[in-house]
Amino acid sequence: MNLVPPQDTFLGLLRIDEVYFEHDGPKFFAVSSRSGRRYLALMVDEGDDWERYLYLPVSDERFRLIRSGGINLKRAFSEPEDGLVFDVVADYSQGGSRLEHVRGADLPDELLPTERALLDLPTETQRAFQPESLAEKSGRERRTLLALEVEPAGMLRTEIPLRSLSRIVGSLQDTVDALGQEEAGRPTPRGIIPNEVLRETEMVFRGSQAASFVILASSGGQDNRLIESSVLTNSCRRLVELLQQGSEPDRLRDLVGRYGVRVRAKYRALLESLVDEGSGISAYIATGFGDTYQAGLQPNQVRASLNLLREVGQDVMAEHLERVNLVGVNLRTGSFELYDPVNSAKYSGYMEPEARDQISGLPTGFDHLYSADILVQLQLSNFSDEVTKTYRLIGIGAPYGAIGEREFFVQPLPPSTTEGGPLEIEGGSAER
Repeated sequence: MNLVPPQDTFLGLLRIDEVYFEHDGPKFFAVSSRSGRRYLALMVDEGDDWERYLYLPVSDERFRLIRSGGINLKRAFSEPEDGLVFDVVADYSQGGSRLEHVRGADLPDELLPTERALLDLPTETQRAFQPESLAEKSGRERRTLLALEVEPAGMLRTEIPLRSLSRIVGSLQDTVDALGQEEAGRPTPRGIIPNEVLRETEMVFRGSQAASFVILASSGGQDNRLIESSVLTNSCRRLVELLQQGSEPDRLRDLVGRYGVRVRAKYRALLESLVDEGSGISAYIATGFGDTYQAGLQPNQVRASLNLLREVGQDVMAEHLERVNLVGVNLRTGSFELYDPVNSAKYSGYMEPEARDQISGLPTGFDHLYSADILVQLQLSNFSDEVTKTYRLIGIGAPYGAIGEREFFVQPLPPSTTEGGPLEIEGGSAER
């Protein structure tokens, strides 16, 4: 008779699904019954001919949260969902199991894991995404559907910070809008995108699914037309084409060169949001007429594509700042602010991942001076002809001639940046 897990109790006929710790047999593991009830089992004591286990009943949602590290094990066992934990003794001398239920809050500390004990496993916390289902759904609805898969570094659950999600999906919509202008034959370098183009390219959020984090979107209905416009479909196809060429620098350079500054700027912003998350990207497109397209980039390919985008055109420029103050930094959001006291100039924006490592722990304020390497990028407004500059920190270190206790490692400028001269775009320029 199998006593671990027991088969002769009201817990049901149990089978082991996963083992997290094993020593002469499983000591911490997950089991489920034929009826679908799930338990986490933990050995807490043993003798010559017996072993004592705590069996914690868990819902699927709670199980995924514990499995991915969202709740530590002490809290899981001391605060069970139903208030009860099953105390099971596997008695090998008698060939059976003794079982009783106890309140989780009454468990003594010596039976509980420590506060630091937790699982730390990648866990799907939503329904798994199936590309073929996207095509089936698109065919039923006669609408273009898009699934965008990202994998933020360090995320173990099917979750993503809202600020990261807003940057990614905002940049995605901006990129599709810009590609829509090209598709409609009405590209403009800056200013307001015509309403008739935005009406065709607008997408709506349809939910999320597992496999890292999958964002589901579709066409926005377009005034309940019976026949969907081809502008959005072809704009999404153009986006997939950009991703497909990400592993082929020469082809990507040629493709990007066919587009205007707006497409380059918006696609660059999308790639930057992915670099900041340490994420790759996969895009799946399904049209209402059975056509499917897909492409993806690994994180290193996202970085390579971004460097190439910064090289094409003259809307990105590298600049070295000497003796500036670090006014503020937020490592969680990846944002910074520098102040040049000589020129009374402020520089703020996002940091490259390498710059985050360099800036961590640096004191802020006007008593400390640093040198910094930044990228100056043109930002095009979707609502006016205004062209502004945004800044991206790529390196920070001690100013020239400074001697301090801290050793600084300043990354060289990426070879894909352009230096010097005015920032020129189609239809105008912004002087340095």
